[in-house]
Amino acid sequence: MKYHLLPILCLMLANAPAMAIDAKGKRGSSLESEPIKCYKTVWGSKDNAGLGLTAGLSVTLCNGTENSTKTANCFAQAWAHPDDGGLGLTAGQAVALCKPSSSE
Repeated sequence: MKYHLLPILCLMLANAPAMAIDAKGKRGSSLESEPIKCYKTVWGSKDNAGLGLTAGLSVTLCNGTENSTKTANCFAQAWAHPDDGGLGLTAGQAVALCKPSSSE
């Protein structure tokens, strides 16, 4: 039972460099990867409205992105109502359409 904590500890230690303080004194800001920036843009919670996606859909959409802005903008347009210039897709369909392919 206690061995299930080992992978979590390894992930925390692997991500420790991302918490370094940059030259301007901001914690991790310049070291954030594109998938992290994307996740922060699209995930919705009580503290961060984002685009309102669940954590699972946010991870699926942002995994592997090399351009967080492009990925988030694609999702926003695909999910938006057609009256607002969007495609009117469901959240799952918009994620499937806009998630980066493995060939990017």
